[in-house]
Amino acid sequence: MPRDPPVTRATLPCSRVIVGRALRRGQEWASNLWPPALERKDLPAGALVPTTEADPIEATAFVRAALQVLEGKWTLPILWQLRQGPQRYGDLRRVIPEISDKLLTQRLRDLERDGLVEREVTPTRPPRVSYSFSDYGRTLIPVIQSLCAWGQQHGVRQGRRD
Repeated sequence: MPRDPPVTRATLPCSRVIVGRALRRGQEWASNLWPPALERKDLPAGALVPTTEADPIEATAFVRAALQVLEGKWTLPILWQLRQGPQRYGDLRRVIPEISDKLLTQRLRDLERDGLVEREVTPTRPPRVSYSFSDYGRTLIPVIQSLCAWGQQHGVRQGRRD
């Protein structure tokens, strides 16, 4: 049965609880087990990585934590636009016309609270507000691009070209 790739403590904010639980249970942790294909140069040195013997229930908690941050119909389209650089609220509203003002504001606040997006206010009259990825949020760009590539392959496989 194939195992999920290990996840580092540094990549998910809620994983500290899981890491602590695993350490109390005496599970092994090593910083050298991250698969080379997923190796990230921007992770802190000595980041904790679970070994392949990690409890599968706890391992899926990492996936659930990631999906909880990315949940919602509009989160990924917003992040997809922000990968191009800083965007003003009106620009995001124009490129995602189906989203309501309330939902766009709510999703931007959620992403800012999660530390993925930074809000910059320029003190002009009227104030100029722009949104961009934080350093932590930039770590999601390759994940989003991979998800897009997989979605294109899946669409071709299903006979769609969305």
